[in-house]
Amino acid sequence: MMHQKSVAEILNDLLQILQQGKEGFRKAAEAAKDPEFKALLLQCAAERAEMAGELLRHMRPEWWERKGAAKGASQNGFNLNTALTSGDDFTILAECERGENRAIATFKKALEQDLPSDLCRKIKSYSLRILETHEKIKELRDTAQPIL
Repeated sequence: MMHQKSVAEILNDLLQILQQGKEGFRKAAEAAKDPEFKALLLQCAAERAEMAGELLRHMRPEWWERKGAAKGASQNGFNLNTALTSGDDFTILAECERGENRAIATFKKALEQDLPSDLCRKIKSYSLRILETHEKIKELRDTAQPIL
């Protein structure tokens, strides 16, 4: 098993990517024009908030003091500025897909670590949910028409 600092760092990375996803999906939903896209993006934001809340229960108080918890969105999160100003659902969904690619990579890296079994099961479960969301976003992006 990993020492506490390592588990804390992993949890902080996961919490950060979940927070970024929540905010990214929320902003994308606000800008999306298609009602189906909006509904999915709002559902994704809620799911990320739920995942983050559940992971927070694994955080020990001393980890918060040492590392701080999920820091808001950063350069690793969604980069929606261009997508949001484009007014183009295709561009918004493409950026959401890139954000999901980052989340998949972060969760994959966490699963390569020696984590407590209960936490590992939870992270695997979230990883599968993120992969499913990625596929939905990709399918919607493929059906959306880019504005030329």
